[in-house]
Amino acid sequence: MAKLITPRREENLTERAQEYIRVHLLFPSALLGLILLIAGTMALGYQYLADIYGGGTFIYSTALFLLGALAGWGQSRYHRYLLKEAPEYFAGRLRAFASHDRRFKRKEPVMVAVDHPGRKWVPLWYGLATAVLVGASSLATASGHVYAVAAYLLPWSGFFCSRIYAWRELWGPARAALR
Repeated sequence: MAKLITPRREENLTERAQEYIRVHLLFPSALLGLILLIAGTMALGYQYLADIYGGGTFIYSTALFLLGALAGWGQSRYHRYLLKEAPEYFAGRLRAFASHDRRFKRKEPVMVAVDHPGRKWVPLWYGLATAVLVGASSLATASGHVYAVAAYLLPWSGFFCSRIYAWRELWGPARAALR
């Protein structure tokens, strides 16, 4: 028998998907972004105090941060696409996490498989972005302009910080304005 999809059910599904994004994607991103940004900045501060900080360090470290921010923005755009086209994917993931907290399990939640044009290329893009970030960090370290700690932390801090910024309407004052 076919199920009727009502606007209320669709709204509830989107709200649950947004809750999953808020709790399981944005909160860890905010925490990791803050920690990595502080650690990367402290590593650059140490490099400055060691009198090795120069113009190349500024250019390389800024480029690393922006490269990570570009990767985070790209992933956020993909997640926005999934939220718009298949909110049941994120809502199902929220149900899966919620079912592990219950004392009595009723039945296993059904995980929704997302199928869209280009879906087979998504893991390749994730792997390619990771390889570019690690390769750029290695290049900055090998050139001697940026210490290794800062070179490997700054792209990931840019990644997580841009994810937070890309979803700014789901948290903080912007979220309160939507209500």
